[in-house]
Amino acid sequence: MIKLNNISAGYNNKIILKNINLELNEGEIVTIVGKSGSGKSTLLKLLNGTLKPRDGKYFFNGNEVNIMSDDEIKLKCTRKIGFVWQNYRLIPDISVLNNIMIPSIIYGEKVDKNYLDEILDLLEIKKYKYSYVSDLSGGEQQRVALARAIMLNPKVIMADEPTGALDSKTSNNLIELFLEINKKYDTLCIIATHDTDLAKIGTKKITISDGEIFNEK
Repeated sequence: MIKLNNISAGYNNKIILKNINLELNEGEIVTIVGKSGSGKSTLLKLLNGTLKPRDGKYFFNGNEVNIMSDDEIKLKCTRKIGFVWQNYRLIPDISVLNNIMIPSIIYGEKVDKNYLDEILDLLEIKKYKYSYVSDLSGGEQQRVALARAIMLNPKVIMADEPTGALDSKTSNNLIELFLEINKKYDTLCIIATHDTDLAKIGTKKITISDGEIFNEK
């Protein structure tokens, strides 16, 4: 589903990722570990189409991302990816429901109410759907962020340090949700993390250091 061939990428004149070769398949849970500054977040930006490679080739679902226009990337790549951030990136002064439906608004797609109810139940946040995000705890906000990420039933979920701001109990609950979503929808989950417990759930674990993958298992 995702294939990187001899990729290098970076910002301005600085190369961050070097000689990246990677193949990720539907239904896998892939954890990416490494120290701060190792290139984990840059790799996620490359994978979600917001950063184009300098060299090499990136294939997403059979399409070569390198040669796509920004509009093509949005429709053929970004549209099929849900993203979860450490700091949630929710809009605090609108309801939980409106936050979750943002991807549908961005892509001009009709809301599937049955699927929406399904994910509200799955993530146990239906009772909060008319609440303001600012009234929720960190764990509840992360569930809302996860619901937003899967609103369009994406083929891939990417998460950047999703448990970084959560206590251990809430982190464990979130880990269980990733496992459940992966099993229920056969979603490829790609998670960058420092959390050793979260890293253990990966069916594939990638260790990155100084912008290079030096261990994959």
